[in-house]
Parts: sequence; C-alpha cells; structure tokens
Amino acid sequence: MAKPILVVTSRYPKEVEERIERDYDARRNPNESLFSHQQLLSAAEGADALFITPADRLDSGFFQKVSPSVKIIRHVLGGS
Repeated sequence: MAKPILVVTSRYPKEVEERIERDYDARRNPNESLFSHQQLLSAAEGADALFITPADRLDSGFFQKVSPSVKIIRHVLGGS
C-alpha cells in the first residue's frame, strides 16, 4: 500500500523527521525555503495532508484553490 502524501513546510526534531520519513511520502520545497502560495498549491496537488507552520500564511484564496485531495491541514509550532 502506498504511503499517504504529506507536504511538509519546515524541518523538525529528529524523532519527528524519522516518523515523517517512515510513515509518509513527504514533499518538501527542494531549496528548503518557504513555499510561495503557488508552490504550496502545486505541492498539494494529489497530497493527503499539509504539515505547515505559522510562517505559511494561508488566506481564503488558498483554501478555495487547494486540491480536494487534501483532507487535513495541520498547523504546527516549533519548526526550524
């Protein structure tokens, strides 16, 4: 069975990173900078969930455009 696709917008402590790698097919910004709104929308195509931080400013326009495949958007404090 394929792993769920998780868009991850930051880096986390080792234990969290290990779980992300073990349990999910993680999509990250390859240059390790913040996603633009358009980049985040593109990364979300076909994804199951988004794992975001306060730096990821999502407005109503984002929610109107985000892929219907996204079932969960989890806002997490403490990314690096």
